[in-house]
Amino acid sequence: MTFEKYKNEQIAKNYGSTLARRKALCSFDMKYIQKNCQDASRILDLGCGTGRHIVVLGKRHRVTGIDISPHMIGLAQKAIKKRRINADLIVGDICSMNKLVKGKFDAVIMMYHTFGSIVPKSKRASLLKKIYSSLKDDGILIMHVHNRHHIKNLYFLYDTFKQSLFRSDVEFGDKQIKSGALQGVKIHFFSQPEIVNLLKNTGFKVIDFLKLAYPEEDRVIKGPKAALHTGGFIVKARKCTKK
Repeated sequence: MTFEKYKNEQIAKNYGSTLARRKALCSFDMKYIQKNCQDASRILDLGCGTGRHIVVLGKRHRVTGIDISPHMIGLAQKAIKKRRINADLIVGDICSMNKLVKGKFDAVIMMYHTFGSIVPKSKRASLLKKIYSSLKDDGILIMHVHNRHHIKNLYFLYDTFKQSLFRSDVEFGDKQIKSGALQGVKIHFFSQPEIVNLLKNTGFKVIDFLKLAYPEEDRVIKGPKAALHTGGFIVKARKCTKK
């Protein structure tokens, strides 16, 4: 599956209403990013969409945004122009980010299901290496991913587990969208050990791991039952360099 369906103009037109349904998550992640990127000079927003983070971060930071959809970037350009914000907006595949941006960044953000949309796992590992290379020493990565173990996901997990036994193109944790403009697209849902190990194997040090409740996505939950009630994770990791 390529990213072609993400270029659908209708997805960009409806994105505002999509974000409105996840208002709690959008509010929480924006506050978290602002707090943790206060000292960042340059920020890279991967999968920037219509620019919801850029219109806020661009007031204080130099921000670059990349999105596969020219329609999303078009709406982002209108948003920053309206607010008189300077930002570099690029239409392109984030998996080729090393060819799209130059220089080093203090922070990279990759929110909602952007990282989960990268399949298969070999591409996710490759993307993390490119992000690592793009960061300055001690630079940070902030990302959001969906939790596969939420109780609402048990049915699709059982289904993809059976498929993964016989199909090499299906990974345990993949969820295929069944309807709408993104019908047929796969989104990977993660376990905590999976995302932590991916980051560590790339050279990152995980310094914050938040489990967000669902549907109350602006609430962090803890305890032994958290996995079954966590909709997604916000993870902060730091680039570690060998001395």
